[in-house]
Amino acid sequence: MSRKYEAKTDNRTYEALTEMLCDLCGRSNGRPRDNWAIDPYQIQEAEVSLIQGWSYPSSYVAKKWSIDICPECFKTKLMPWAEAQGATFREVNS
Repeated sequence: MSRKYEAKTDNRTYEALTEMLCDLCGRSNGRPRDNWAIDPYQIQEAEVSLIQGWSYPSSYVAKKWSIDICPECFKTKLMPWAEAQGATFREVNS
């Protein structure tokens, strides 16, 4: 996963997302958020992840594997590969 963080101090020290990089092509989204869109009203989010674990009434224990992928690599690299493996993508309008 290729996300850049920097230490921030505001009565406490924490990590804040400063930019996100595509793990396939290295493209940066250039800003501190998970959205790849340039227009503030546009949404362009892509995620590939696996979560495995246990969910109990009082707790949640799991591991997550994920990659950051830009919308272009999702469409031009991941989708053709997955379709060649037999996957069919669903398009859903919200």
